[in-house]
Amino acid sequence: MAAMRNEKEGIYIKIGWVLFVWVIFLWVLCFNLVLFVFPDLSKNGLFGDSFGVLNSLFSGLAFAGVIIAIFMQKDELSLQREEVKMQRIETARLADTQEKSTKIFAIQAEAMKKSATIGALSASLDAVNKSIEEAERDLGSSSRAPVMKLLTEKRGEIIGKLSDISDESLDEKKKEEP
Repeated sequence: MAAMRNEKEGIYIKIGWVLFVWVIFLWVLCFNLVLFVFPDLSKNGLFGDSFGVLNSLFSGLAFAGVIIAIFMQKDELSLQREEVKMQRIETARLADTQEKSTKIFAIQAEAMKKSATIGALSASLDAVNKSIEEAERDLGSSSRAPVMKLLTEKRGEIIGKLSDISDESLDEKKKEEP
């Protein structure tokens, strides 16, 4: 659309320059012709008055040029209105897309947070289970009981947190389904 408009503007500019050059050329030609044909200044005045019709012709052409310029501006204005309308539609579409992207990023961030929490809890659970195995193997029965109780409580806390995260995820999934 912009390329087509630039081509039209280029054509109008070229036509304008050609007309300008022709008018100057004709004016200089007429001036020299009058001086050549009528060297007496008193006769030049009478001859110049006979060109009143030509003067009104150029005035009419100038007025026609103004009308053509008005129509060209009207066309440009309608094209500009269409572009603004298309820009508004595109801006609204981009705003909707941006809003959807923001929501998706928030969901992804929450999922990554839960994934990191699950990973950390799983690593902690593995470490507690390993500690329980080592305590059962290495410690005597009298010193093992308080350590085992503490480790078992810690394992229960971790499993509870994992269960809570799992329940939250299931609840969110149920909310998403119609």
